[in-house]
Amino acid sequence: MTEAPPPPAPFRPLPLLAILIPTLALVFGSFALPPVRGDGWLAEAAYWVSFTGKEGLAGVAFLGSALVVSGVFQDWRDRGRWALAGLLTAALVVGGGALFNEYAIKRTLAVPRPFVKRLAKEGVLGMTPEAFYGLGDKEARREHLRKVLTPEVTPDLSERLRSHWVVETGYSFPSGHSYAAASCAALFVAWGLLAGVGGWRRIALAGLLPWGVAVCYSRPLLGVHSPTDVSAGCAMGFAFGAGAACLLWRASREAQARANSPAGEASLAPPTVEA
Repeated sequence: MTEAPPPPAPFRPLPLLAILIPTLALVFGSFALPPVRGDGWLAEAAYWVSFTGKEGLAGVAFLGSALVVSGVFQDWRDRGRWALAGLLTAALVVGGGALFNEYAIKRTLAVPRPFVKRLAKEGVLGMTPEAFYGLGDKEARREHLRKVLTPEVTPDLSERLRSHWVVETGYSFPSGHSYAAASCAALFVAWGLLAGVGGWRRIALAGLLPWGVAVCYSRPLLGVHSPTDVSAGCAMGFAFGAGAACLLWRASREAQARANSPAGEASLAPPTVEA
């Protein structure tokens, strides 16, 4: 027997806030993270969690969109249309927001990364953070780091983390990884909650929030962001993701109502053949 889709739910922001606000409070727990060895297992684990916050975003978006539309629509045409709408919204919110953060907010605030300040303090960088960021573009800074971040000078760093530091030569505040993970998670969790997705799909969607928190935690553990960076990135991501979800829910609500109406059900039924 086919599971009936839920009827269109009225707009209820309080359950959404009741989920997102405590999750954001968990991210503030990153201020209590202790320093970790750069060649230890925790740094290695943090690297791979952080990896999912960028390279794994497309997979998370596909999963979130599939969970929402399969719990709301029965007709495969509706599922396909709204899955595509969800993915396009994710691309706009996550990708567009990340670009705005990188090229507008970060460059305006110009906050150095924690590892850059550490290397400057230890004398490894060979210059002040301000001079380092004045070298030119990211590639010029990477070339400088390749020269100074040798295994002999930084024996406490794994080769993977050393290479990661060489790549991460942009400014620090707010965290782009945290924004991307938080906005992607909030978009699909909020859309599913507002649309009335229930059962195992709601539980699966809720799992996106711990993933987003883990990505936020991974960035200070790797030394590429401060807790302030990831907290701000997460807050911004939740705001943009949840806001986009509200718009997506309003747009899909009419289609959901039509799919659940008697006329909509009749249009999906096979035609009867007269004898």
